Amino acid sequence: MAPHWRDCEGNTMALSEMDAFEALEALKKVKRDPEQVAAWSDMIHEFVRTQDLIARANPPVDQIRQITEHLRAINQSAEQYEADELHRLWRVSRSDKQRGQALLPKFTQAHKDDGGVFSVHLRFGAFYLGANRVVHGGAQALAFDEGLGYMIMASDQPYSRTAYIKTEFRAPTPVDVDLTMRGWIEKVDGRKIFVRGELVWEDTVCTTVEGLWVALKPGHR
Repeated sequence: MAPHWRDCEGNTMALSEMDAFEALEALKKVKRDPEQVAAWSDMIHEFVRTQDLIARANPPVDQIRQITEHLRAINQSAEQYEADELHRLWRVSRSDKQRGQALLPKFTQAHKDDGGVFSVHLRFGAFYLGANRVVHGGAQALAFDEGLGYMIMASDQPYSRTAYIKTEFRAPTPVDVDLTMRGWIEKVDGRKIFVRGELVWEDTVCTTVEGLWVALKPGHR
């Protein structure tokens, strides 16, 4: 059965029938069990550790097979609880410990200075390795998409979607070091929100981006 939600007039709607505004508002209104959120956060924390440890490992065949059996058992357990998008915990249930998903490293120490520049700290582990101790470029672009998107939301801008992100890799970004991502809004022109960002290791600007987000209109998906 498709997930349903009631609009402000009491009409029942399936999530698949909602536009982006309605879907985002519906997600905000779903009540989460704090104990379940905390347990989910702990699980995702271990999931992230698993990704990193496996990325670093070179176990013997018997241990690989044993790990595989453990993963099969976990998958068999998880598939019993498939939920519709409205009621999933992935990426929605956040806590200080983990952001509800294992797609990206956790952003910490979020800050906005007097000039409107947002900054967060992050660290890419071995799971995000491209080669030769350098973070994969696609992982960096994904981190910017996520980080700049949250920056826009925190700047009291309307709901928007990414139109483009242009990425320039100026220096290798190393894994297993503390990095700072900075972002700021260059200008707002109607529905268009132009942003810039940079990823910094110590005194080195490793990656810069410029992007465009476009505010949603009623009826947009």
